[in-house]
Amino acid sequence: MKTKFFDAILEAQKNQRPADQLPPFDLNRLAGGGLAGRIVSRFLENPRWFLSLLRRFRPVAQIGPITVVTRNADVRDILERQDEFQTPFGPEMAEMAKGTNFILGMQDGPQYRQMKSACLSAFPVDEVEKKVRPIAARLAREAMMGAEPGFNPVHDLLKMVPARICRDYFGLVIGDEEQFADWSIALSSLFFADFFGDVTTRELAVSAADAMNKVIARSIEAVRAGQVDPQTPLARLVAIHDADPDRISINGIHSVMMGMVSGFVPTDLLGGGNCLDVILSKPEARRALEEAIAARDDALVDKAIREAMRFKPINIGPLRHVPRDAVVAKGTPHERIIKAGSVVMPATFSAMFDERVVANPETYDISRPESDYILFGHGIHWCIGSLIARVQIAECMKVLFERPNVRRSSGAKGRLKRLGAFPASLHVDFDIPADARTVEHSLLTLVADIPAGTPLAPLRAAVAALGNPAEGPVAEALDRTGCIHFASMAVVCRADPRAERDADPAQLVLELSADGDQDRVLGALAGHAGEMLREVFKAAGLATQDTDMLDLLKRLVIPVGPFPGSNSGLAFAGTPGHSVKRIHAEKALYQQVRAEVRQITADGTLDAWAILAKVRERLSGSSFDWALRPAESHLEKTSKGSWTGALLQASEPRKALAVVGALLLALTLFNHVFLFGAPGSWSLVGIFQAVASFAASMVLGAVGIVVLIAVLALAMRTRLNKMEAADKPDWSLPDLARYEAMVERENRTGAQNHLTGLSVMKAGRLRRFALRLVFFVIRFAAVYVFRPGYLASINTIHFARWVLLPGTDRLLFFSNYGGSWESYLEDFITKANYGLTGVWSNTLGFPRTRDLFFEGATDGDRFKRWARNQQIPTLFWYCAYPGTDTRSIRLHSAVR
Repeated sequence: MKTKFFDAILEAQKNQRPADQLPPFDLNRLAGGGLAGRIVSRFLENPRWFLSLLRRFRPVAQIGPITVVTRNADVRDILERQDEFQTPFGPEMAEMAKGTNFILGMQDGPQYRQMKSACLSAFPVDEVEKKVRPIAARLAREAMMGAEPGFNPVHDLLKMVPARICRDYFGLVIGDEEQFADWSIALSSLFFADFFGDVTTRELAVSAADAMNKVIARSIEAVRAGQVDPQTPLARLVAIHDADPDRISINGIHSVMMGMVSGFVPTDLLGGGNCLDVILSKPEARRALEEAIAARDDALVDKAIREAMRFKPINIGPLRHVPRDAVVAKGTPHERIIKAGSVVMPATFSAMFDERVVANPETYDISRPESDYILFGHGIHWCIGSLIARVQIAECMKVLFERPNVRRSSGAKGRLKRLGAFPASLHVDFDIPADARTVEHSLLTLVADIPAGTPLAPLRAAVAALGNPAEGPVAEALDRTGCIHFASMAVVCRADPRAERDADPAQLVLELSADGDQDRVLGALAGHAGEMLREVFKAAGLATQDTDMLDLLKRLVIPVGPFPGSNSGLAFAGTPGHSVKRIHAEKALYQQVRAEVRQITADGTLDAWAILAKVRERLSGSSFDWALRPAESHLEKTSKGSWTGALLQASEPRKALAVVGALLLALTLFNHVFLFGAPGSWSLVGIFQAVASFAASMVLGAVGIVVLIAVLALAMRTRLNKMEAADKPDWSLPDLARYEAMVERENRTGAQNHLTGLSVMKAGRLRRFALRLVFFVIRFAAVYVFRPGYLASINTIHFARWVLLPGTDRLLFFSNYGGSWESYLEDFITKANYGLTGVWSNTLGFPRTRDLFFEGATDGDRFKRWARNQQIPTLFWYCAYPGTDTRSIRLHSAVR
């Protein structure tokens, strides 16, 4: 086995076909295959143990055609003797850059010094902090702005940001940034990662060089046409050439730009990707980086990254060619003569872990002296772009680890994968910021039995004093909770107060629709509005001045749901996941965007994409830049599917099937033992008889279960229909005074309303079972079938609930909705009459129903009469965002 230096290179150059005769450029051709390749790749991910053995037992080791030198002193000695150990990259660098070599491929001398002088003039060191860092920070923020869990920072940050720096800082006019980055990787693969003259690597590099030279040529033309900032490195090189062509030629400009690009983009990808892998693997490295970021200390960030890169640098070491016999490790027991024509690898990776020089090399320590590191070359070939690279990698790491709880994605996606020598992917997850997360809602119902003999008129007056809608101090107090969307309070006895008797039980009911868990909601309510509520509870005879309001509120909460163990009822959220804070923020965003669009279109811009780009540009860096980050949202989701799909996927039917399966097994065993008996013997015939009888038993059991369910369902249907035929609907209207009391409280905010309905359950356990069954069906449809926030196609409800008040026959209905009472009920009649009928057919006076779900509410006029007669005035009602209905909330969310 021989390296390609230099006979194979000369032979390949002699036989090289032009770029237009090569296969189309596809970087994926670098992907290695085969078991041997995977083993070598896995070994190279962490060769420290092997290098440690070499340092101790064979510090100058011949591995194939390459002499590997591993001790720190010997490595530095080789890198400093550049005349005896020369960089081998020159022939291919010159070939790719129109015949002019780059400084990485040169030895010290007049030509080297002249080109290096031009490079330092074009890429001044003092410009890195004041110019490159802000560019890198901006590009990294832009790349991270759209990041969601599952993000691939290796590609989106560590590959694409360097490519864009070549555009925004170097001064290159780049079309396809992805392809430009791939060209640079192909060139770097040839120069620095191809030891043996791989044909595919060379073909890719030749194609990449052809494309890269065209980009450089176009960019030079753009400089001359005044289309490129004159204070960019490319423009400075053109100015140097124009002032003194002998100092740097046009081909020299090609060489410098190609060398800087191929040494910058791929190296940053390789170094940054390896560094990220270490940080995610070493808790101490991650902790050091996060602390440095939190302290806003760029020097400390650089140290944390530099130390992480020591554990996984860009390579084991660079290659050096020996033009004449040379001695390594002179004066040591492992002194050796390296013959002319040999290739040496001074293993810088190993040198940084040489315990003879580096203290506690296996310990992650950001306080190490600079002398412990050999990350970006040494001697005359110290990397001229290393400062730019360090700044760019640091800015990428900063924006990534500013996200909370950054961690590897699970499974294979969270492992570093490579394309050739270069990282291709490492996916990470992180916690979504609070302002971009959906929240869980608590729809709390608090019910208090009012002591007998308590006068209800003063109590109703105390509740009404809180306001409908709440304003002034009451609204301000509830606003300060920051989590309550809607709240209302009702004094419940009879729908018509004139029909109330002293002996009638009465209850005080508080309805809360809020963000967060129960403890958070009640704590906020008691903390900000507890004293206001105290006056109401004192009027109800339920509290004194010494009562702990938080404790009282907690004791009054009743669980509501369709399942056994909870109070029969159903709660519904029409804007699921959207917090009060988010609704306000997205409304402000909508107003700002609308103003921006009006201003932009007034300037004559009418193209939608151009308008969107300008709006995003104006929002970036403003107080609304949070809107440019991805956010969870349920409101834009479509319908979840069909009833059939829901039945197959939902957990409830599976649980029911498990119960049925257990019942079937029990019936099968019963039939098998008591109907067919045990087999007479365990002969083949006896076993066959046992299996046949068991199968027959199972069939009988299944048939029995189906028949039982069908009989019960038919019996329930028949009984309900018979009861409906005997029930008397009530189509009377409330008297004028009651009607005016209800209507007077409607449409006060213009866009939203509140409805409180009080119905009386029909007698019998069957009705209560039917009510729970209907609540279960509606909940199932809302969770598994309907679009989030919709009941069928109704999307005007903010929050609503039915509650069967404990210990009573009263079914209470609360709804916070958008639009008028008439339009709200019309929606129900035309779009969701099955659900309404299913629920309220179990209450007195409802229009006649068939089969529990049918007819009933479809009789629109009679249903509206009945609904008005069930309604009681809403005495107190609070809305966190008056004037903002569900349609507006969805629109604002969609704009975000």
